[in-house]
Formats: sequence, structure tokens, C-alpha cells
Amino acid sequence: MAYRRLRVSICLSVGLVAGGIGLAMPAAAQVPIETVIQPPAPNRAKAQPRRPQPEQVPLDDPEEAERQPPPQRADGDDPEIAETEDGTPAERRLVPSAGELREDGRAPRMPVDGVIEDGNPASNVMVDGIGDLQRDGRRPEDVAAFNTPPAGYDALAFQIEQLDPITDRRVDRLFRFEPYSPVGLRFGSFVLYPEAEIGGLYNSNVYRNGSGAGAGAFEGLGSLRLVSDWRRHAFEIRASGRTTFYDRYASEDDRTWNLEARARIDITRRANLEAAVSHTSDRDVRSVIDAPTNASIRGEYTTDRVAATYNQQFGRATLQLRGGLSEVTYADVPAVNGSIISNAPRNFTQVDQAARLSWALNRKMAVFLDTSFRQRDYEVAATDGIARSSSSERYRLGLLFSPLGPSLRGEVSVGWGHQGQWDRRLPDMDGFLFDASLAWKMSGLTTFLLSARSDFYDTTLAGSPGTLSREVGLQMRHALTRSLIGTLGVKYALSPYQGTSLEDRLLTGEAGVDYFLNANVSLYGRYQHLEFRSTDTTRDYTAEVVRVGVRVRQ
Repeated sequence: MAYRRLRVSICLSVGLVAGGIGLAMPAAAQVPIETVIQPPAPNRAKAQPRRPQPEQVPLDDPEEAERQPPPQRADGDDPEIAETEDGTPAERRLVPSAGELREDGRAPRMPVDGVIEDGNPASNVMVDGIGDLQRDGRRPEDVAAFNTPPAGYDALAFQIEQLDPITDRRVDRLFRFEPYSPVGLRFGSFVLYPEAEIGGLYNSNVYRNGSGAGAGAFEGLGSLRLVSDWRRHAFEIRASGRTTFYDRYASEDDRTWNLEARARIDITRRANLEAAVSHTSDRDVRSVIDAPTNASIRGEYTTDRVAATYNQQFGRATLQLRGGLSEVTYADVPAVNGSIISNAPRNFTQVDQAARLSWALNRKMAVFLDTSFRQRDYEVAATDGIARSSSSERYRLGLLFSPLGPSLRGEVSVGWGHQGQWDRRLPDMDGFLFDASLAWKMSGLTTFLLSARSDFYDTTLAGSPGTLSREVGLQMRHALTRSLIGTLGVKYALSPYQGTSLEDRLLTGEAGVDYFLNANVSLYGRYQHLEFRSTDTTRDYTAEVVRVGVRVRQ
């Protein structure tokens, strides 16, 4: 009994002592224990495997390309979204978040004692007097502009581009990337894109001959594009113009304008019909072999054209039928002695027919076979008494890349062409063809554009039906900063005239820079070097053209 009482007394004493300590130190139990041990990652359910894509591979299906407007955004932001290799939208990430691997595969750094992370990527944290050399000091929007380049949704709404596939404007759109995309002005279900350029130029050889007469000029350009914003069908009307006013040699002023309307009718999900009608007015180029050498002014010529294209998809195969009718008219010009020079032998009517069969290798590339036929009818004979009427055909095999691809757009092809004259007194022309319009986005900072054209051109030169002219060019565009983008390019053209020893060569070098003040205003500078050489040395010339100005758009 005494032992049991002693044990109870000891227990009561221990309880009283513990309770007193607890009352005397109420905050001690709330002091945290600091540790650098990371908590375990939460369990996540395994992602379900993605279903394989169907075998249907439509490269240019209007239903596949999202035409709905992008999410709400601030004016000037580019709404295009990058895609992954399997065609799904890619996640945009400016900087890796805590606990995630960075793009280079390394885990995030552990926190440093005494350093307060404020979440501002531009802050320069100092540790023991040394700056954080691994921190990216750029602003988040600058990082996003180049790490997640835009692609996919086209802000300029180029939806009717199969009238002549090699002139697809979406290819140039990828090459000429910019930090801002135009927003346009909305009018109901239409969007208006206005643009204007005002500047000055200096041309060291206005007449494009051996005289080397130079002059400065005021230059103005403008364009208006009204495009539809419909889920089905599409419509576009475009007006553009360019003019120059030289301080001397007013006869060499430029006056160019164009009016064009396009439409697309979506017949079914796999079939559509595109059509266009256009009128263009321009001025003759003095260095062209058929231009009158003794004209007092540069004569005007006009081009009226209607064209239509039918597209039909059959699984991986796509059939395209194209047709067009053009009429080119050169106006008579006054000579330096006051007489009138007739340009009637240069007027012609042209009819085009073409068929293209393509097979999609995957969602981003297809192989195609293109066959085209052309007839040109001249009503008036040239000075040698022979009209230059002809028929020609072209056969080309090439590769086509998706016009909405994030890194590669356009096409490249090789083939053979032949042109036969209706008047057998003139020889036929034939030869190798190489055509390309291919844009490659190497990175978010740099793009390249490969361009090449091979085509038959007629001439009124005595004894010659014309030339199979070939031109190839390469351009590079690089972003020096977010707002400063430079461009370099070179082109070379070769034109040997059939039936004569005449051969013309033209080398063109270009350099330019664009500085974007904001989404609507940019400054530009352009330099162009022209070097023309011919077997007829009296026609040789060299010219330097410099342009500076401001561009305004909405």
C-alpha cells in the first residue's frame, strides 16, 4: 500500500511541474524549424495516351485552320500561337516555375540563405557583392517574343491564296516577322487593314543607262485591305498605290496603282472555289529590251486579269484546277522629237490553264505534280513583220509545305518548259525550270527566304521570239533587338534571248533596317545596288538607290 501511494505522488508531481512549464512558456511550441528539405511532389494521375490522328491530311483545308478570332488581347500583341510537332498548341512559358525543370534540363537552384526572392526577373540580386550572373535580365515580354515565336493564326487574314500557289502571301508573312501584328479596324463582320509609307529616296541612275544621272524624290505608298471574318467562305478587296516625285527628271516619276477583289466559296468541307479579278496600272521600265529608247517619258501599261481555282481533296490526295485570262495593253508614248511611238506590237491577250495533283506525306509536307499551259495572242506584228503569238507548256515536280507551318512554308519545284511560236519563222524555246518560294524560320530571331522563278518572256527584237529568264534570290532577316530588325538579300537574273547572241544579266543586292516605335509606327531604311550587264555593252548600267521613311498602319 505504501509503495502504491508513493507511485501516485510521483506522477502527480511530474504532472504539476510539466503544467507549470507550459504556462510559463506559451510561445515556445510555435517556433518553426527551418529546413531546406523540399516537400514531396504530389501524386498525379497518369496522362491518358493521345489518340492517333486520322489518316486525313488536309494541308490547306479551310476547316482545319482556325478562323475564329483569337482570345482577348491588348492592341499590338501578336495573337499567333506556336504549335508542337504533333500539331497541338504549345504551352507558352516565360520562365520555369518552382519545382519544374528548366528547358536546359537542369533543376531549379536551391534558395540562398539571406536572399529574398521578389519574383521580379529583371532585379539584379547581389550575394556577397557579386551579381547573379545566371539570371536573365530581359523583360518577360522580350523573352516571350523570341522564345515563343508566333505561328499559326494569321492576323492579316490571308485566306484566298490558291489562285497562283507560288505567290502565296503567307510565305512572305513568315519571313517578314515583326514584334507587333496589325489589329485593323472592325466593321461588322469585316476587318479593314490600312497602311501608308511616306519617305524620300535618292537614285544615282534615274534613266537606268550609262548616263548616271542621279536625283532625289519624295515617295508615298498606301494600301487598304478589307477582309471578311466569316467561319465559312471568304472575301477580300484590296487597293494599293505608289507614287514618286523627282526634284529633277519629272518624266521618270512612278505612278502605280492596283485594285483587286478575291472570293472563296466553300462548297463542302473538302472542296472550294476561289476567284479573283484585278486591274493594275504601271509605268514602263527604260532598261527593258522592248522599251522605246527615244521616248520622252515612261509610257503607261495596264493589266486586266480574271482567275479562278477549284480545290478538291480525296483523303491524302488534293486536286487543283486553275484558269486565268489576262489582257496587257501598252499606251503609245511621245518621242523626244514630238512624234508618237506606237506600242501596239507589245499588246497581247493571255489564257492560262493548269492542273496540280498533290499527295500529303504528313500534316506539314506534300509532294506535287503541276502541269500548266499558256497561249499568248498578239494582234499586231513587230517591226520584222512577225507577230509573237505562242503556246507553251510547263511540267514541274516539287515539294509543298503547309502555308500555316510555324517554321517552314512555301514550295520548291523543278521541271521542264517548252514554248512554240505560231509563226514558224521564229525558233522555239525550251529549257530547265526551277521555281521556289520558301520561307524558313531558323529561330525566333532569324528567318530566310528562298525565291526562284523561271518563265518565258516575249520580245519584239528582230529574229528572236523571246527568252527563258531565270532568277534566284536569297534573303535573311534578323532581329537585333525586339524593336530593331535588319534584312539582307541578293538576287541574280539571267536572260539569254533565243535566236540571237544577246544575253542580259542583273545582280541586285539589298540591305534594310526597320525600327518599330510601337504597334502602329515604324521607321525604315533601305539600300539597293543594281548592276546590269549585257552582251550589248551600250545598255550596261549601275545604280544605287537609298530610301528612308516612316510607316503607319493600324
